Amino acid sequence: MHRLNADAGKTVPTSTSSPLYGSGIRSGHLVYIPSSGGQWQLSYNRPVITIEIVGESMDEVATERQQILDRISSIAKDSQQELGIKPAANITTEPAPSVEFVAYVGVRNATAVLALTLLTIGLAAGIPLSVDRALAGKRRPGAGRRPQPAAGGPDAPTSILRADSGALS
Repeated sequence: MHRLNADAGKTVPTSTSSPLYGSGIRSGHLVYIPSSGGQWQLSYNRPVITIEIVGESMDEVATERQQILDRISSIAKDSQQELGIKPAANITTEPAPSVEFVAYVGVRNATAVLALTLLTIGLAAGIPLSVDRALAGKRRPGAGRRPQPAAGGPDAPTSILRADSGALS
């Protein structure tokens, strides 16, 4: 894997829990050995190399898939020859499934459309109400002033009430 990914600069993806197309990449590939380890320790318990490819067309994806498969086979064969391993003992590679699986994955934006619709309805109702309330407050005379309590009413100062009863305070 290190030889295959040497051009990319990174040999271990930061996360393989989500598919490549879900990360926003529109054209590219990811080749890795799935780890069954946890957050702190990698563990490779299956002899599997995973290839994920994202492209603009099915032909582009199929071509890139074949190039990657050929490169993996070449690296495996060359590495074993360099080590002097007998051909009968070589580890071979084969794609699984043997028939390529290429599928179109459309953009799923139903949640974004729903959020935008709710925001539009909220703004369409809220802005006119706010503007109407602000304009109505400017048109009324005395709007914004607090009414003064009437003399002798429950909110009148206590000194006036006592004056009416004959005692001044």
